[in-house]
Amino acid sequence: MIITIPEIKKEFDKWNGIIFNNELPTPAFELMQTKRLLGQFRWRKIGVNQIGYTIRISVFYDRPLESYVDTIVHEMLHFYIRFKEIKDTSSHGKIWKQKAAEISNKYGLNITRTSSPGGGISDAVMEKQKIARSEERRVGKECR
Repeated sequence: MIITIPEIKKEFDKWNGIIFNNELPTPAFELMQTKRLLGQFRWRKIGVNQIGYTIRISVFYDRPLESYVDTIVHEMLHFYIRFKEIKDTSSHGKIWKQKAAEISNKYGLNITRTSSPGGGISDAVMEKQKIARSEERRVGKECR
């Protein structure tokens, strides 16, 4: 499946209540078309005492909902640490890893820092999708 922004918001609201006691304000949501990242949390100052938060989710890969949920909650954990001004050793530091493990164990999720952009997607599926995208580009060039 390819997730939509309304589905991301629905999952955000669900897990914000379950895991974070609805403490996180609703951020902006964006879709991105990148194979290097499955998700990204961003924040920026937009005023004297205001901060804008964004959760971005890649739709490059066709993934099951469970994989998207893992990514959304992964980014929500970054959001929580930033929002609560918790100091950690790095973006995937000791505190992040500890909380990710706790959430994974308690709720049956798979919150990890993956070096594989396919996170939960088999190599065969990723290869098939690469071939299909390459073919789409080739056909598109021929039609010009």
